[in-house]
Amino acid sequence: NHNKQTSMQASRPEEKSLEQETELIGHRHEPLSFHQECVWSVDAFEKKRVNTGSPGYYNIPVIIHLSGALDLSLLEQVINSVIMRHEALRTRIRNIDGQIFQEILASHRIFVRKLQATGASLDQQIADAIVATREPFIVDQSPAVRAEFFSISESEGILVFVLHHLIADVASICL
Repeated sequence: NHNKQTSMQASRPEEKSLEQETELIGHRHEPLSFHQECVWSVDAFEKKRVNTGSPGYYNIPVIIHLSGALDLSLLEQVINSVIMRHEALRTRIRNIDGQIFQEILASHRIFVRKLQATGASLDQQIADAIVATREPFIVDQSPAVRAEFFSISESEGILVFVLHHLIADVASICL
């Protein structure tokens, strides 16, 4: 939730809260790994008692400072082509009648949310980007991946790409 970030304004209001498109046709179910079961159990326990979504400390952020001409639609295409190649990025965790499983979607597309600076310093923008990485995921509703772009100027910005620990770990990010 970016209500606390007074230095940024969303620049794509036509998308409203639509950040993702998902295709369910052709999806399949797989059991959770032991590690996923452990993370899901703690996540579910805390969700009921502390948070409305997954705790932010399960988020794995990748923050990249970009400079030069940037085509946001091309950036979205690249990110979405990576999502299509990797099942983990199209996976959500479901609990139906006590059965917990991975639901691997046939397709999933995210929209990079663009936030425009309104006079904020670079330090403030970086702080805002870090806050964005802590926003919880609701892992049973959509795959746990998102991207936001904090625009500093016409030729500079910060890309924030966040994955939930249920679908990735630091070692897989380094690949």
